[in-house]
Amino acid sequence: MAEHALSAVPMHSRWNAALPPRLTIDSGDVVHFECQDASGAEVHRGMTAEEFQRIDCGLIHALTGPATWEAAS
Repeated sequence: MAEHALSAVPMHSRWNAALPPRLTIDSGDVVHFECQDASGAEVHRGMTAEEFQRIDCGLIHALTGPATWEAAS
């Protein structure tokens, strides 16, 4: 059993089967995923309403990965 870490960078914001796995693990491995907030780190404390209206909606729904696993043989 191995332990892995997967950073939030690079992130993407759409489920897409064409994205190659960033990590391949074996059954039983432990993975620590670093995740962005749902805004892709664009929303922050103290943000004004005007700043909020200018966020890039293409970054909303930030995802980390993808990851896949190897089936035990």
